[in-house]
Amino acid sequence: MPELTHLQTASAWAALHARRNMRKKAFKWAVALCAGLTLVAAWTDSAAGARLTFRMVLPFLALYFGAGALREEIEDQTLTYSFTRSLGRAWVFGARAVAALAPILLLALPVALITGGQIDALTAARFGLATLLGSLAYVAFFAFFGMFARWSTTVGVMFVLFWESLTSSVPGLLGHLTIVRHVMTLAGLNAEGAVTSGSGASEAMTSALALSLIAATFFVLGGMRVRAAEFVLDKS
Repeated sequence: MPELTHLQTASAWAALHARRNMRKKAFKWAVALCAGLTLVAAWTDSAAGARLTFRMVLPFLALYFGAGALREEIEDQTLTYSFTRSLGRAWVFGARAVAALAPILLLALPVALITGGQIDALTAARFGLATLLGSLAYVAFFAFFGMFARWSTTVGVMFVLFWESLTSSVPGLLGHLTIVRHVMTLAGLNAEGAVTSGSGASEAMTSALALSLIAATFFVLGGMRVRAAEFVLDKS
């Protein structure tokens, strides 16, 4: 079956680039950061550790690995070589995005589970699910926009610091237009980052669906963009 062949090839391609991502120097620094964050949260306030993870660590890791998913190959002029493989362009985009997702989950998921486990098993499960779906949404978003401009990282930093951090605290509809608000709601945290035992299952389900929809939308848009774009090697 052609779809199975594409899936196998894409999986191998994603695994290759995931290993490359985890050999980057920035990954080693991120390991130290997440390990330190876990230790601090374990000895002090777990909710504070989770708040920092969801508001800063998760989006910035997704920005670093996600925005460069295809941008690095575009700038290095090696992306066209990826298209010579027996793999559709949309599959190439998906494989590179999944490769960006791997180191993020490897770093952020243990922090989420440990900090949540300091509270109770249900909170650990919610923290873990919020990390998974939040990572998917952020990576798909940044991988898509990372294809458009060389300054995508700068725009991404501004997006995280201003739109995500500030707007997410605004009550009402505007706050729900941010990814981090849905991550926090799914994790059972309020806008200030405190654990809310009264957070309803319906709100968590809505946020889970919203994060899944964001991820699916930008994965599809990214695949469409890669199929339609012309990537020409600069021979100068």
